[in-house]
Amino acid sequence: MLALKAIALTTATLHSRSTFGATSSTIKNAYTDSESHFVKVEAIHTIAAVAEFGGASQDEVEELMSDFQDIIESDGSSVGAADSGEVVVAAAQAWGFLATLIEAEDMEHKSEEACAAMVEQLESSDVSVRVAAGENIALLYETSWTEREAGDEKAEELEDLEPIDYRYVKRYDAYRQEKQLEHTLGQLASESSKRIAKRDRKSLQ
Repeated sequence: MLALKAIALTTATLHSRSTFGATSSTIKNAYTDSESHFVKVEAIHTIAAVAEFGGASQDEVEELMSDFQDIIESDGSSVGAADSGEVVVAAAQAWGFLATLIEAEDMEHKSEEACAAMVEQLESSDVSVRVAAGENIALLYETSWTEREAGDEKAEELEDLEPIDYRYVKRYDAYRQEKQLEHTLGQLASESSKRIAKRDRKSLQ
């Protein structure tokens, strides 16, 4: 774990464009093969940082996001960590971090499937997993809006709708089952079960 932290810190400090290529396979082995869930979590965060600061191409970033989505959808089983909330949270956080590196037009084709995976995790018994999934859903919706431009045809098409902010235009639907999502989020926001700690209820809201 200390070695992984050192790799992440060194990469972020030096910004060497060759680090990802030199270390990615070893780091991937750490989160796929290690028997320790703590090592898996550290490795997932490390490879996301190395991808950002160590020269990963967009294709490599998207491949990592696909790996992380598999972890999320399988509840950790795809990396030998079945039902490990810590590993799923790490994958969700790393997925969201890498998603900020992808252009909005490229995210459009990933949004529906990714959002479906995150919505499924809103039903998790682990509050941290639900929070991480909810943050990614918010990110996916935010990404579907971009700044309004002069002579923007898309903006003109939507003039009759009520925009959230006139400076931005919704380019595509982040998730088609929006009503179902709103219902689920509403239930989570008003969760008052005594089985959930007060601190966790505050996080969900």
